[in-house]
Amino acid sequence: MPTYGGLEVQSVIFDKRKKWTTGKAKNWLLKNNYKTQFYGKPVDETTNYLRYRQKAPHHFKSYITKRLKKSKSHHDNGIQLILGRK
Repeated sequence: MPTYGGLEVQSVIFDKRKKWTTGKAKNWLLKNNYKTQFYGKPVDETTNYLRYRQKAPHHFKSYITKRLKKSKSHHDNGIQLILGRK
């Protein structure tokens, strides 16, 4: 699983308003070496978001949110990473 400047990914969140579906999200996760299930639970789904947990929240002391951008552009692609510091 990728890390970002010493921070670990706690969750990957996909914005359904940006046309993310569970199928598209799962394909992206697998392609980028992320888990598609957390202790047997595939996704936490709300009206607007799909959240795929990578690690339990209690492992971290603090968090930041990082929005991923499409390569070669500055447009929001609807993916957020919740990064934790131990």
